[in-house]
Amino acid sequence: MKSLVILFILSFAVASAEAQLESSNSLVWSKNVLMLQRNSTDEFRTPQFPTGGSELYVVADPTLPARLQSALDVTYARTSVRSKHGVSASVIVPGLSQWDGSAGESYSGVAMSGALQFEIASNTKTMFATLILKLQEEGKLSINDPLHYWLPQYPNIDSNITIKQLLNHSSGIFDYLNDDKSGAVINDMYFANPDKHWTAEEILQTYVGKANFKAGTSYRYSNTNFLLLGIIAEKADGIEPGKNLRTRFFEPLQLTHTYAGWTDSVPNPYAHNWLNIAQAPNPFTDIGDVNKTAQLTGSHSAGGVVSTPHDLAQWAKNLYEEHILNKASLASMLKVNNWPGGGNYGLGAFSVPYYTKTLYGHNGHLPGFLTDMFNMPSDSVTVVVYINTEEIVNDVTLNDYLVALLNEIYKAPASVTTSKLLSATVSVYPNPAYKDIVISYELPQPSTVSISLFDLLGREVIPSQHKNNLAGKQAITLDVHSLPQGSYIYRVESETGTTSGRVQVVR
Repeated sequence: MKSLVILFILSFAVASAEAQLESSNSLVWSKNVLMLQRNSTDEFRTPQFPTGGSELYVVADPTLPARLQSALDVTYARTSVRSKHGVSASVIVPGLSQWDGSAGESYSGVAMSGALQFEIASNTKTMFATLILKLQEEGKLSINDPLHYWLPQYPNIDSNITIKQLLNHSSGIFDYLNDDKSGAVINDMYFANPDKHWTAEEILQTYVGKANFKAGTSYRYSNTNFLLLGIIAEKADGIEPGKNLRTRFFEPLQLTHTYAGWTDSVPNPYAHNWLNIAQAPNPFTDIGDVNKTAQLTGSHSAGGVVSTPHDLAQWAKNLYEEHILNKASLASMLKVNNWPGGGNYGLGAFSVPYYTKTLYGHNGHLPGFLTDMFNMPSDSVTVVVYINTEEIVNDVTLNDYLVALLNEIYKAPASVTTSKLLSATVSVYPNPAYKDIVISYELPQPSTVSISLFDLLGREVIPSQHKNNLAGKQAITLDVHSLPQGSYIYRVESETGTTSGRVQVVR
């Protein structure tokens, strides 16, 4: 096994000439891990779907499986690094057998396959939120209980915080994975000793800094919240949480390729995961042979479950379609909170609009694995997609795959991935940008075009700018000098369709 030492660099840091690879097994990493919604200074993707329009209906005819595979293949073919990543997906729609598909490679010469397991990362949170709500249904705890009912005093954690505030990320507790600015925690926990078995108690005693705000006054995603929930679940039920997940959920739902990575013996085969180390000409390194003990135990109840797309889709379907929790519990899970910056997060779940529909689910990110897991209860539609690499700005993203599959399920109109609006690729310059960005495009015929800019929570940060265009090459300039550093999504719309992409703002 490789022994990796990773220098963790925040996405807003300026690359230093001193950041050198110390050996062939040393990596320079510029990504946070295990995160759902980040601060605007952090680079991360949340789903960006087209909204509005007329009502859509599922088109589950016999051609759907072939259309889904074609959507994966076509989207995959657009990536500039397709020899170094793969994608795997699973879809459940009424009236057809569950579809599993894949494209690309696990590693050189070995095709990606739906049978390959991967780390589902923060999708694990949906399982622990469900476990906590089940325990409440059974009268073993209340989500309004303060921490001091269940836990000893931990450094920098207010014992008056409630279980509900852990579930909805309004606790203010320091995120042991993403709030450490030095990178020492990531290096210690994941790569300095990949064989080490971490315990939740060890992490809580060692790696939790000062709180970000007073509990109940704001929102900030924190993996520490779910480490605490794992310990509470064990105290309330008297069962080790990984075993509890297995007996309550995995076995009854026949999730035969799903494991609690901090306690279960996880059999092969894993998909290989590829890490971006910014090493030209190929920016990815295969870390599939690195021991995952430290990664999975260090993630624990915040993100340590291993599964396949097929199993994960079954989990989402059963959870969000009321086959596990009772109606009241599920409603509380999916009720969106309105904390400043809290976006659309409920209790271990979030909602995203797709045209006139609403999807519920989560996503996850561990080194070299990104996952989206969504269900649309109104139509009994479930979609899970993962890729086995980090994303690159202006290249194909996990979001592109997800939208492409949804568009086939609903035979949606032109979208962010399939639009034929423009006869030439939209170009954005400069990217990254400091003051202004110029969005250039080419129209085959006269058209009114509007361009908007959104943050990664889907909030419009620059209102739509409309322009009546003649045919040919055109451009619109957006002033971004007042925006915080981070990633943003631009959207170009006309009467004939929509396209979108990502732009970076730096300070």
